[in-house]
Amino acid sequence: MTEEDFLQIVSLHAETYYKPEPPKKGSTAWYDYRRESYAGYVRRSGKKLKEIGLDDVIRQQWSMGGQSGGSCWDDGTEDRHYGVAGEPEPDLADLDTILEHVCPNITYLQYKQLTKGLIEYTDYRENEYYGNYTCYGVKVVKLRNLYDKLKAMELI
Repeated sequence: MTEEDFLQIVSLHAETYYKPEPPKKGSTAWYDYRRESYAGYVRRSGKKLKEIGLDDVIRQQWSMGGQSGGSCWDDGTEDRHYGVAGEPEPDLADLDTILEHVCPNITYLQYKQLTKGLIEYTDYRENEYYGNYTCYGVKVVKLRNLYDKLKAMELI
C-alpha cells in the first residue's frame, strides 16, 4: 500500500489533526490558536482536508476530572469547591476504524504489538474562573509512525 492510498483511507475514516506553527505569543491569532488547539494540534477540516499528510495525527481526548464550585458570590467564609470526577479513558476509535480498512485481518496479538509504543499520551489543564479547572488526557498517534510500523510488520 502506498502512502497516498493510506492517506486516502485515513481521510475517509478518521478526523485528523495537524500541528501548525504557533503565532506570535500575545497576538490575537495566538489566543485563537490556544482556543482551537488540543494539546498543540488543530483539527483538519474544510480545504485543509486536501492537505492531509503523514505529519498529521489522530487523537482522542477525555476529561480526567477537576474542580468546580467556585463563584463570584463566595464570601470567603467556607470553601465551596468540590472535585469533579473524570471520564474513563476511551479507546482510540479512529485507529480501530483505520485498521479495519487497511488491514482487516489483523490479529489481537499483532494489534497489541502495533500499538505498543505507538500511542503517545499527554495532558493539559484548562483553568477557569474562581479556582475551577478541568484536566484533560490526550492520546495521540502520529500517522507517519502508524504507516511505518504497519509496513515494518508487513500488515500493509
